[in-house]
Amino acid sequence: MNNISKSYPIISILVILLAVMAGAGKVNAQTGLTISVEAGLDGYCKANHWLPVRFTIENTGPGIDGELYVGLTENLTDWQFRRQVSLPSVSRKEITIYAYPPGNRPSEIEIGLVARGELLHQEVIPVNCLSPTDKLLGVWSQNPSLFNPQTDIGTAGNRAVLLILDDRTIPDKTEGLSMLSALTISNVDSSRLTSKQREAVLTWIANGGILLITGGPNWIETAAAWQEDL
Repeated sequence: MNNISKSYPIISILVILLAVMAGAGKVNAQTGLTISVEAGLDGYCKANHWLPVRFTIENTGPGIDGELYVGLTENLTDWQFRRQVSLPSVSRKEITIYAYPPGNRPSEIEIGLVARGELLHQEVIPVNCLSPTDKLLGVWSQNPSLFNPQTDIGTAGNRAVLLILDDRTIPDKTEGLSMLSALTISNVDSSRLTSKQREAVLTWIANGGILLITGGPNWIETAAAWQEDL
């Protein structure tokens, strides 16, 4: 009996350690603060290209004026990309930070929110970065599976991956589109794009990007954002 009773403190310590380890990837010190993150386009990024990191933030607690950051580490050197953010009480915002992964393909990034010198949120997010020679093909369509044959353009040793996008996830800066080899828009209402998204796509095309707009019964809506340029 004595041996059993002496083991209780050890078990308690192990339980505490496991609890600490389970929460090590995410820290949230602000009551009423919820942050969700999407890294890349449809979960993918590409080495030597900009990486869009989309934050969806809801704040039901006190107002916050702080700074969001995306952190990457390479060869013991930390790189951070930051953006100021104001979150009034009872508010919801979507914010994108464009980060450039240094050197090799990262397997994870760190994101966080700092306000008044205090770390309010911290989290490690896995990322799926492909090699510079792989092809990423963006598709915004009601039936994206119809475009699966595009992935047949992959060559030996190089992948071609179809990325399913929409009016929310198409980047509003050219840097975020740079990882794409082509972008197809089919059977959707392209007028839902913001002016910044449209300008980003046009600049991306001017820099060599390929935009494919398909026809069909809804071709007028599909081409709505580009009528001035057709």
